[in-house]
Amino acid sequence: MTASRMVSGSELIAKALSLEGVNTVFTLAGDHILPVLDVMADRDFRFIDTRHEQAAVHMADAWGRITGRPGVAMYTTPGFANAIPGLANAMHSGSPLLSISGCAELLELGRGAMQEIDQIGMALPVTKGSWMVTDARRIADMISTALRVAYEGRRGPVHLTIPVDVQQQLVPEDEVAFYSPGEYRDIGAPAASANRIRDAVDILHEAERPLIIVGSAGAYARSGDTLESLIETTPCPAYD
Repeated sequence: MTASRMVSGSELIAKALSLEGVNTVFTLAGDHILPVLDVMADRDFRFIDTRHEQAAVHMADAWGRITGRPGVAMYTTPGFANAIPGLANAMHSGSPLLSISGCAELLELGRGAMQEIDQIGMALPVTKGSWMVTDARRIADMISTALRVAYEGRRGPVHLTIPVDVQQQLVPEDEVAFYSPGEYRDIGAPAASANRIRDAVDILHEAERPLIIVGSAGAYARSGDTLESLIETTPCPAYD
């Protein structure tokens, strides 16, 4: 029997992000994410290096809203603290954003580790979900889980802390399960029922001064042509 190839946590992060269609990462490099940045630099990833972590998050926020693909921001500790205001903005903007930070080795956490802060607790109020990865075998499915949460319902940011030793951990490749986006989340736009559409038309007919306000969800649906047709065939002004 042939032994499975050993892969590092950093390689698994790179492969999982590639499966999500991610090719651009907004970052401020530092020690606790150097292993994964080194691996990603050797692959087909483009880095936008910023001078402040909050700027990296704002860029990833805009990227997610404009493209519909996950915006990814990566940083080290304690630079993650600078990312919190950007995550709060992304939360209110409904942006599909994946925040990834490194931290000290697992065995050092809780023992006065270098630059240790409670990243998971800090991220919880300003994200849809925040988790720590404690085993490289879980990297792929936790990235998938985080992005499923980011895209479910009203979109929003999610956060993963991946310790530096987990990024360097070597595991058998056949012990890791990868998922493409279409396997675990709906990547299309939900369709309204015929009854709901008729109800909306009746409301517009009865309204004296109707106004259409289109939010971020209108962009997510990629329904620009349909919306343009609606505006052109009704007397309703529309705002974005």
